[in-house]
Amino acid sequence: MNIISKQTLISCALLSLTACASLPDAETENTAPMAVSATPPVAVVAPPLAKTAQLAPATKKKSSRKARRSAAKKATTKQAKAKKSRVQTVVRKQLSVEKFAASLDTNDDKQDLWTRIREGYALKAPTEDNGQIRRAIERFVRAPSYFRDISNRASPFLYHIVEEIEQRGMPLEIALLPAIESAFEPGALSPKRAAGIWQFTPGTARNFGLQLDSWYDGRRDVVASTSAALDYLQKLHQEFNGDWFTALAAYNFGEGNIRKAIERNRSAGRPTDFWSLDLPAETRNYIPSLLAISTIIAKPHQYGISLRSIADSPQIEHIEIGSQIDLTVAARLAGLSPLDLKRLNPGYRRSITAPEGPFGIALPIDKADDFKRRLADLSAEQLVSSSVKAQVVAEVAADKDEDIKALPEDNNTVASNADAKNLLKVNTAKVLRQYRVSRGDTLASIAQRHGTTVEYLRSLNQALNTRGLKIGEVLQVPSKVTAASNETAKTPLKLASHFSN
Repeated sequence: MNIISKQTLISCALLSLTACASLPDAETENTAPMAVSATPPVAVVAPPLAKTAQLAPATKKKSSRKARRSAAKKATTKQAKAKKSRVQTVVRKQLSVEKFAASLDTNDDKQDLWTRIREGYALKAPTEDNGQIRRAIERFVRAPSYFRDISNRASPFLYHIVEEIEQRGMPLEIALLPAIESAFEPGALSPKRAAGIWQFTPGTARNFGLQLDSWYDGRRDVVASTSAALDYLQKLHQEFNGDWFTALAAYNFGEGNIRKAIERNRSAGRPTDFWSLDLPAETRNYIPSLLAISTIIAKPHQYGISLRSIADSPQIEHIEIGSQIDLTVAARLAGLSPLDLKRLNPGYRRSITAPEGPFGIALPIDKADDFKRRLADLSAEQLVSSSVKAQVVAEVAADKDEDIKALPEDNNTVASNADAKNLLKVNTAKVLRQYRVSRGDTLASIAQRHGTTVEYLRSLNQALNTRGLKIGEVLQVPSKVTAASNETAKTPLKLASHFSN
C-alpha cells in the first residue's frame, strides 16, 4: 500500500470523508480514486502508523549501536590517557633521579670516578676472545639506557664503594657487581627475598652483621650492606684459594653448591676452575656478565655507550644524630625533599628512625654543615613529636614484623636474578615493593593498580590463598614504575632491577 503524505493527512482532517477519499495518492497523483471503506479514517491513517511501527525498532537498534561505539571509543580514549599517564610517571621518575644525581656532583674539576675504576681492574678472562663474554657484551650494548640508569642510581654511593674496595685490595670490577645484582637499586627485592644493591637474603645478612627489623633493613642501607658484602666476598676468596672467579660464583650460587661442583669435576678428572664447572645457567652467565660490563665501561665510546660523569670525590656525608629523628624533619633541616632524603637513606622502613638505632643520616656533602648547624638548635622532643612516635609504634605493632619474619632463612647464600642471558627479556614484575591495604581495596583493584594479576599477588603473598585482605596489612606488589616501564620501553631495565631466568 502506498504511503500517504503529511500534507494529505492534514487535508483529510479538514475535508469531508467523501472528498478525502477522492484525493490523489501522494506519490502517484494520476492514479484512480481510492475506494472508501466503512471506516475511512482508519483505512487512511493505518498505513503510516504501520510503517512507523516497523521503523521504531530499527531506529532504536541503530541508536544502540551508536551508543556502543561511543562507549568503546571512550574506553579506548581512557586507556590511552592512562597509558600516557604511566609513561609520564616513568619519565618524571627518570628525570627526578637524573636531576638528583646531577645535584650531587659539585666538584667538576675532579677526576672522573669511572677512570679510577678502570685503572683498578684486576680480573682477567682465560682467553681474549671468550665467547660467553662476547655474547654478554652484545646483549648489554643493545640496552644503552641500562648504563644511564646505573650511572644515576650509583652516583651518590659509588665513591664510597670504590674507597672500601681499594682499602681492602680487591679488584675494582667488584664495584660493578651491584649493576649485575640489582642495577644499583637499593629497593630491589627478588622473589627469593634477597634485597638491596648487593642482594642479601635475610639469613646471610644477619650472618654478616646486618640489622633487620620492623624499623630498619640493613640490606637496603648501601653503606652497611657494602661493608657486609665485601666481608663475605673476602671470606669466599680465601676459602677458594684466592680464585676470584670461583669466589664470585659462590657469592651467586652459595659456597656449598660450588664445593659440590668442584668435587664432581675432581672425581671425574676434570679441571676445577670456574669455567670448567657444571653450573646453572644463571651462575654460568654471572661472571661473563660482570666482565662484559667492565669491558664496556673500560671503553664506552667504542661500544656506543654514554656514561654520565661521576666526580672522584665524596658525594655524601654520614651524620650521627644520637637519637630518634623524624625523617621529614631531617629533610627540612637539610633543605631536601623527603623523597631525596629517602633515596640517600633507603634502609629506614618507617617515617622515623628506630628507637634503639641506628640514628645516622646520609646527606649530600654540601648540605651537611647547614644540617648540623640547624640540628644543634633543636631539642630531642623537636626531632620527633610524641604523636608521630605513637602513630609509628602502633603501625609497627600492627605489622607484627611479618614481612621480615616470614622471609626464608634456610638458604645461606646471596640470591641473585642477574642472568644476563635474558637481558633483553627482563621480567620487570619481579621488582617488588610494599603496599599497605586501605579501606575499599580488593585484590582485583590492587592488581590493576600495579599492572599485575590476582594470581601473581597471591603467589607473592601466600596468606591470601587462605583468607581475604585485612585493612592495614602490608603486601608485596610489583613496582608501579617498573610495570609502567615494561609497557613503555622496548629496551629493558628502564627502571628495572633484575633479570629473569
